[in-house]
Amino acid sequence: MPPAYSSPPYAEPSSTPAAEHLRPRTGANGHGANSGYQFRFPTEWPRSAAALRPRFERGFASVFSTAHMPTEARIGYWIWLVLGCLTIVSMIGTYLFVFISALTNPVVLWGTGMVSLFGTVRWGLIIAFLAAGVIGLIMQIVQLYLTLRLREASEWARMALTLLTLAAVVYQILTAVVIPGPGTGGTVAAAVLSVVLLVPFWLPRANAWFLAQPDRGSRSRH
Repeated sequence: MPPAYSSPPYAEPSSTPAAEHLRPRTGANGHGANSGYQFRFPTEWPRSAAALRPRFERGFASVFSTAHMPTEARIGYWIWLVLGCLTIVSMIGTYLFVFISALTNPVVLWGTGMVSLFGTVRWGLIIAFLAAGVIGLIMQIVQLYLTLRLREASEWARMALTLLTLAAVVYQILTAVVIPGPGTGGTVAAAVLSVVLLVPFWLPRANAWFLAQPDRGSRSRH
């Protein structure tokens, strides 16, 4: 059994030897390579399916262990965790409600346009509606999964969450165009808002924390 891993508490860079890796480095051109705000793509990505799993050192209670995170990253983590869970529950409840209502009240099918006034079933619209729901739910679950990895200072999880969220915005806009409805405007607005909610993970202190921590979660777990 490998030893349980937990990210060390966040601390501002200091002059101690342990913080040497946070000091600006001088490149060959004489300029600081890490001076100021630094953006970079993840240095490592998961090398196995096992490496994708979040670490739960203390069981489910690990989900609530955020004392080691800087304030900005902690706020972003809790926002994404709570909203992610609520969104998944809401999506499942909404689709179950539509499905049950459609079985018990044909008017629901007429109202959604899946059945014409003459009783013609529009299978293309029904399949598109189901596909949109399944894809949207999968994206939300993956976003929640990546959120759990953020508490481990995983660079690749932060980048993946950012890219997936941007893709979700494009997907929701396209869905609203192809399958217009009374709730599509709010769905698109929520998707755009999710991009704003990524900002805490990219603020200077949080960014420095992600860059400073070893991304051990990308290595294989035996």
